Amino acid sequence: ENIKNEYNSAVSSQKEAYAPVTEKYGDSTVSIDPEKYLGFGKSEIKYFTPDIKKSYKDFVEEPNFQNLHNLQSQMGKDWARIATNPNKIKTAQTLNTSRNALKDKIQSFLSRDENALNQYNLGSDITKNQVMPYLANPTLRKISEGVEQGISPAQLSNAIRQGSEKVVY
Repeated sequence: ENIKNEYNSAVSSQKEAYAPVTEKYGDSTVSIDPEKYLGFGKSEIKYFTPDIKKSYKDFVEEPNFQNLHNLQSQMGKDWARIATNPNKIKTAQTLNTSRNALKDKIQSFLSRDENALNQYNLGSDITKNQVMPYLANPTLRKISEGVEQGISPAQLSNAIRQGSEKVVY
């Protein structure tokens, strides 16, 4: 229960950090030619997960800042899930490179507003350091989301150890 509460607190902090930026710029159009703006070819898109493809489609249909953030965020989530799986190295590398390109676009878009840029970077730091560790492996994810109830102290210890060894976000 404590882990779930701490995770929920981290998610709340994350949302609070991003809120002023998405409130101010969420509906702002970032490109009139979204596919060209993103610059992803078929060689990258084939490695996108179904959730990333949905976010990609959302951005192409409505190229606003919120959808760009959502696409970047989904790439980060999916990358974190597969980053240490040697069978998924091409997918992981493609998602990491693609996500970094989107992060650069976000930084460039927000560079005209230093306060918004700093606030967005705070949200990113909270995500990386406070939210993602709770999602580092399936056991921690289930505990954090309140799904896993009957876990022994040894299983919890093992999940935390494995999660701290994993490269996250």
